[in-house]
Amino acid sequence: MKRIRYAVPIVAILLVLLCTACACSRVQAPDFGRTTVYIDPSDGDGFSDAEIVAHNTVPATVRLRAEFSNAPDAAGTAFFINKDGYLLTNRHCVTLSDAPPYLAAKANKLYYISETGKRYYLEIVAISNDRDLDLALLRIRDFVGESPYIPFSDAVENPLAQDDDTILRYGQPCYAIGNPEDLGVTFARAMISNPYYLESDSVGNPIGKPDLLLDCNINHGNSGGPLVGADSKLVGVVYARMESDGNKINNVYGIGCAIPCYRVVAFLQTIAMQTPNGQPFYYEYDPPQA
Repeated sequence: MKRIRYAVPIVAILLVLLCTACACSRVQAPDFGRTTVYIDPSDGDGFSDAEIVAHNTVPATVRLRAEFSNAPDAAGTAFFINKDGYLLTNRHCVTLSDAPPYLAAKANKLYYISETGKRYYLEIVAISNDRDLDLALLRIRDFVGESPYIPFSDAVENPLAQDDDTILRYGQPCYAIGNPEDLGVTFARAMISNPYYLESDSVGNPIGKPDLLLDCNINHGNSGGPLVGADSKLVGVVYARMESDGNKINNVYGIGCAIPCYRVVAFLQTIAMQTPNGQPFYYEYDPPQA
């Protein structure tokens, strides 16, 4: 009788351990090793403006790695856009193709590395088929828990909008977050040097879609990183640096390029899907709540 009586709690303990082992095979919460409590930029709280923005945005930015079967591994940047483990990056960070079909040349293995060195494997949810829109949506495999995220700015609209309060301006300060040369996540001051840049052809006619030009050093690995404003909200996605084409006398230095937020929103609005918890896919405009 004693054996039977003690067997019940032993079985219960074994079941708990088994459940715990199963749970450990799934991603819990991203392991950043940093606090993710949001600080309202208007509060100050004894920190500088840059320190507050960094505190609010760096934990939601990750070092992206892609492995290909017929090309060297690539490093880039990605960032969370909601608490359910969805991230944005550049299309060229996860594929090798310069033209559709992009998914035909996608990475064989995709993951990000946390501050503690742990790997979190990712999958591609959607890729823009617009050659002028270098964006891809990712998510963590088997994600449970909540991730930090960077909310979108609702005050960054098409620069041709009539309301002057909803556009970016020349000289507006911002911050670029990325993984330059795979050195780890870095935070850099930037400035909008042209809020409505249009590439031109050889005779001066505009081509392509509008971009943001940045007064900021952009290096390999910064691709896919967030460009955020003083309110800790997304204003664009970094995707390139301006380089000379070899036919010009003057070289170009220190100018980065970013996809403006309203074009990012337009891409995400074309994606019809359900999140793993059964809710419609979403991106945030409001900051995380403590």
